[in-house]
Amino acid sequence: ARSFAYVSPRVQDVLGFSPEGWDASDRIHPHDQARVREAIDRSARTGDPFLMEYRFLAKDGNVVWVLDHASLISRTERGDPSSFQGMMLDITARKDAESKAEAAEGRFRTLAERGPAVVYSFELAYDGDEDSKPSVRVLYVSPQAAELVGYPIDRWLEKPEVWFEMIHPDDRERVARATERNRRTGGPWSMRYRMIRSDGTVIWLLDTGRLLERDSLGRPSTFQGIMLDVTEDEEGKAHLETSERKQRLALESTLAIPWSETIHPETGFERYTYIGPQAFDILGYTPEELMVERGHFHRIVHPDDRARVRKTLSGSARSGVWEDTYRILRRDGDIRWLHAFGRRVSPPGAILEVWHGIAVDVSTSRAE
Repeated sequence: ARSFAYVSPRVQDVLGFSPEGWDASDRIHPHDQARVREAIDRSARTGDPFLMEYRFLAKDGNVVWVLDHASLISRTERGDPSSFQGMMLDITARKDAESKAEAAEGRFRTLAERGPAVVYSFELAYDGDEDSKPSVRVLYVSPQAAELVGYPIDRWLEKPEVWFEMIHPDDRERVARATERNRRTGGPWSMRYRMIRSDGTVIWLLDTGRLLERDSLGRPSTFQGIMLDVTEDEEGKAHLETSERKQRLALESTLAIPWSETIHPETGFERYTYIGPQAFDILGYTPEELMVERGHFHRIVHPDDRARVRKTLSGSARSGVWEDTYRILRRDGDIRWLHAFGRRVSPPGAILEVWHGIAVDVSTSRAE
């Protein structure tokens, strides 16, 4: 156990105890006591510095995170560690920020791995020769890709070229040329092509993406994209061409808002659990503002479109899939057109339905 010859009066500001009335060992969070005790014993035995982040229980019951750092300043006549001097820093704010960041990352990962779109990213590696063809390394593919094509992701993760072998022969050359051009120039892409699944069936994909980073020499380096199964759309050629144009124009401007929502089917209670940061550029509202206002969606839909949108939403409750094009009113009064896709991902009969989707700004295409 530690005994203290001196404790700064600051302890009262941080933990609520006077220096005389504070017993450090009694106020350590129960979940941290064992590891703190072990570290203290080790420093007392070896003389090594003590450095640890752990929790205290303040006098008001709140949890306070501290960074505790102490160094040996004297030894006994036999050479054993005797006295340490140190300081504690209140790091509660940093810990809270880290916790919120981890939660946000978790929400995004859930959206990416359970939403209607396959998310992927890859990078180009150059060997130093400016004229040589760079190699491709896949950084991430969301797990829905395996279900989409019927093959395990490992089939093409190590050898990305295997993906092209699964493309329909009539589309393969076209996709290969476009892919080579995008990798060379760093330009955005939006392609529709056919894939042959493991069971032999043919599906149509909408594959869109853009450059994220260039290397130190200005060469395209890291790319990110999304893929959607648009097989049903191909049944109507006119709808296919319109949807492709909307997606291409939207992705070139990176104006797409991913979202996640929970709905109680009996009470109609709705709550957004995630809205992408692109909302600010498209709608003029921060994601936090929109998530606090549960009914914001119907408020910002253009009055002339509200009845129709409510009707398509009602139909989606039965089908589990929602798609619509409508106008919204930005914070500044400007009007934008959105094309939205949504899918129910919760199990049938779940008390709370979970929906994931993407809203794409297609204002440019509507204006032409």
